[in-house]
Amino acid sequence: DLIKLKIVGVSNKPILSRGCLGSFDDSAVIPSHVLKIGRRYHLYYVGWTQGKKVPFFSNVGLATSSNIFGPYRKLSTSPILGKSKFDPYFVATCFVNKIKKGYEMYYTSNLFWRRKKNISYPRYLIKKCFSKNGIDWQVNNKKVINFKNKKEVAITRPWIISIKKRLVM
Repeated sequence: DLIKLKIVGVSNKPILSRGCLGSFDDSAVIPSHVLKIGRRYHLYYVGWTQGKKVPFFSNVGLATSSNIFGPYRKLSTSPILGKSKFDPYFVATCFVNKIKKGYEMYYTSNLFWRRKKNISYPRYLIKKCFSKNGIDWQVNNKKVINFKNKKEVAITRPWIISIKKRLVM
């Protein structure tokens, strides 16, 4: 409970499991954001799979439940947000916000991989996309927070809160 700053429950077992071999989430599932849409809770999560020349690939998946404590059932074995012409390498952590005409998602987008001393490093920032139903997303190339300079490599984990009636990321 974020109002009372109190833990209201602890699950005895995982509320979400990794996907089957070869799926976008076969190596890890990392909860990113929960939002109630209608009578169901939508758990947006990052699905990871391992790579060979780069250490990992990630996409955004969706699982739903009638209870915030789960169990959650994956909507699909495919991600709801993944590689595209605007996000060619990976997408990750997200925050979903209800707006008048649907939903907006702020998410991490990797722009490229760089190799340094035989180690691959991603360079990612925050982008935004839109959905009418919270499931089907229309992506574009809208960067919400861009890099300050070439030395910055990672801007991640978007979150929006209200401070004095003003939305702040």
